[in-house]
Amino acid sequence: MVERCSPDGRMLASISGNPDYMLTVWNWRQELIMLRCKAFSQDVTRVSFSQDMPGILTTAGTGHIRYVHVRLLVYVHGDKQTCRKP
Repeated sequence: MVERCSPDGRMLASISGNPDYMLTVWNWRQELIMLRCKAFSQDVTRVSFSQDMPGILTTAGTGHIRYVHVRLLVYVHGDKQTCRKP
C-alpha cells in the first residue's frame, strides 16, 4: 500500500496493492471518500500531491505516470477521462 497526505493536510491518498491497485482519496477530517478509481493494472509505487496546485495528484509505477484532479473528480489518461464518485 502507498499513502501520502496533501500539503495542506486535508486529504489522504492511498493505493491498494495487487491485484486491484485502487486509488482512494479521503477527506480524513470529515471521514469521507472524495475519489475512488483504479490507479493502474500494474505496480503503483508512488502517489504524491502537487505542492503548487491544490487537488492535483500524480501516481507512478511500472510503465506509467498519471495525473488526477481530485476536486473535479476527473481521472486523466491520454484522451480518456473517467472516474466515479464513491
